[in-house]
Amino acid sequence: MKSILRRFYPLPFIILVYWIYKVENPDQSCGGLIEPFINFFWFSLILITAILAITGSFRKDKSEKLKIEPLGLLITILTALALIYNFTLRGHTHGEILIYAENEEAKTDHSTYGITLRKNNNFTIIAYHIDFGCSGSGKYQKNGDTIKLNENIVKSIGDKFNSTYLVQANYLIPIVDTTNKLRFKITTIK
Repeated sequence: MKSILRRFYPLPFIILVYWIYKVENPDQSCGGLIEPFINFFWFSLILITAILAITGSFRKDKSEKLKIEPLGLLITILTALALIYNFTLRGHTHGEILIYAENEEAKTDHSTYGITLRKNNNFTIIAYHIDFGCSGSGKYQKNGDTIKLNENIVKSIGDKFNSTYLVQANYLIPIVDTTNKLRFKITTIK
């Protein structure tokens, strides 16, 4: 009976990783002061279920030697690889930086607004304040000196950003609604 139950030890790990894959969006993140505690909780849960899954992959035979359950170990390894993929390779936050621009007027010790454009047509926008911050990533299109960001992602981060910018001298200048949107000074060009 115990060996049958052991085969289900990887199940909580699989369910947790699948749930993280479905819920965690690497392109959108918001967090505040409580975020480290929430992350500690999730990483503890991942660690506990991973240990349980690994434990279920080994069993003792009649001579009290540890024997590997190949199917359980394979499932655990594949689930761990899916978890690593989710946290490292998924999303639009990867690529060599082409332009990084910050807003200097709204930048204080307590807040930062920035846009990162990458050579692979990925972008990331950030809006960080002392107690809360958000970032979003997606694809952008470049047409001459005009840059068009994904409008849905821009709207989800805040009303200070525009979806269309003009690259002029060392600035990203909003084309639409220039009175309410931030202008960004380019600090890094590669």
